[in-house]
Amino acid sequence: MSNKPLTLSGVNPLDASRQAAQSAHPGDAAAAAHRADAIVSVGGGSTTGRDPRVLPAAIVYDPSVMLTLPVEMSVASGLNALAHRVDSLWAPNADAINAALAVEGVRALIIGLPEVVRDPSGLDGREHALYGAYLAAVAFASAGG
Repeated sequence: MSNKPLTLSGVNPLDASRQAAQSAHPGDAAAAAHRADAIVSVGGGSTTGRDPRVLPAAIVYDPSVMLTLPVEMSVASGLNALAHRVDSLWAPNADAINAALAVEGVRALIIGLPEVVRDPSGLDGREHALYGAYLAAVAFASAGG
């Protein structure tokens, strides 16, 4: 047994904090908080898996946390959320509810991302982007993505 720490890696520190705090506070628009996936690194190797124990007990979406995220990263994260919406339409358990969530999520991103670019310090664009990210995450996780 190695005494090296296990690290969970992902788009943000959210993955690493899941098991310690059992709550999630997304710093970007990624869907990782809603998925039971983990990448576990030990020494020089890593492995992936799914386990519901890595899911947080609560997820807090706070647009003020995103204010320090650079605009370029905010937009890239929003485009990643858009990709999750598309994936949710083709995932193994996709259904009409996932499609409705995906469409509403796209609507929110169309409003939010240009606003984040226009006014990086404003909360309105960040709120829309996080709302869209939430919808993407739920649709993606529910559809089995």
